[in-house]
Amino acid sequence: MLRRVLTAVAALVLAGTATVWALAPLRAVALWPGMFWSALVLAGLVFERFVYKPIRRDLPGAGWEATGERFIDPATRREVQVFFRPADGKRMYVRADAARPQPPPTSD
Repeated sequence: MLRRVLTAVAALVLAGTATVWALAPLRAVALWPGMFWSALVLAGLVFERFVYKPIRRDLPGAGWEATGERFIDPATRREVQVFFRPADGKRMYVRADAARPQPPPTSD
């Protein structure tokens, strides 16, 4: 919710200052700080959205190692385990209940 509000406010400020600058560029020198900071906040919000990896529900394949790191995801309030692939340094986040080995089925 907060991300959406900040994105909307930053986009409105950027659009408003850009519009005023386009209409009167010589008098709009004072708008540069507003344009700069709103563009910076907007870029940061967009960048943050694409950089952070989603939390997966399935275990990673071969070549991934559990790091022992665990944390509670604030969005889902579920425990998450971190996996690492030494070949390229990538990290993967997996729900801890998926990362625990399942007991073998019993046959009666």
